[in-house]
Amino acid sequence: MEDSFWAEIPLFQGLSPEEIGTVCGLFTRKAYSKGKLIFAESDPGANAYVIHTGILRVFATTKGREHTVDLFGKGDFFGDLEVIHPSNIRLLSAVAMSDMVVFEIRREPFERLLADYPAVNNRFLLLQMDRLILSNRMLHEMKIYDARARTIFTLGRLYQRFGAQEQGRHYIDLRLTHQQVADMIGTLRETTTLVLKDLQDHRIIDIRQQQITVLDPGYLLEYRQGD
Repeated sequence: MEDSFWAEIPLFQGLSPEEIGTVCGLFTRKAYSKGKLIFAESDPGANAYVIHTGILRVFATTKGREHTVDLFGKGDFFGDLEVIHPSNIRLLSAVAMSDMVVFEIRREPFERLLADYPAVNNRFLLLQMDRLILSNRMLHEMKIYDARARTIFTLGRLYQRFGAQEQGRHYIDLRLTHQQVADMIGTLRETTTLVLKDLQDHRIIDIRQQQITVLDPGYLLEYRQGD
């Protein structure tokens, strides 16, 4: 396993090379093809994961329909909270959006990792707080802001996490349907389609083959309601 990859993961930053070697030895490498379900709602939370390559989609299912909740990429930790929670039950499902390689750790080694490395345990608690803060912010956005503003906030977050550049072109390195974007901002697909068209008309973004080119990155990242 690449030491540089592990050293860049926020959870393990600050560990010595020897400690990194010990920690990464607790994980097992697994590959998933695009479309493969990694775990499903109500499954036992037996493993936590770190993404090495690829994109993961986390979703909930309501009346037979999948609703995208979040996306994760390289270096992201996922499936961890259910592993240590007493209920030990998955609340969401996770599927590979592309071919993926992940590193998997089982419950017992993960608990031992948190106990043996207080710095890792502290960073794990900070990770949970960051997730809670983001969830609260998104709930606030849903209550206060209209669909256009929420779409811009969501695109800005996606650009920060999955943004890439190629020959001067800025883009979100994902392929997303209008329904997946609608799920993440909490509105109807038809509404999202109208908002995305408006953003294209104003030359903020461009969409081709489900990939979003960001024509005005500053607008997405600095937007405030009323702009």
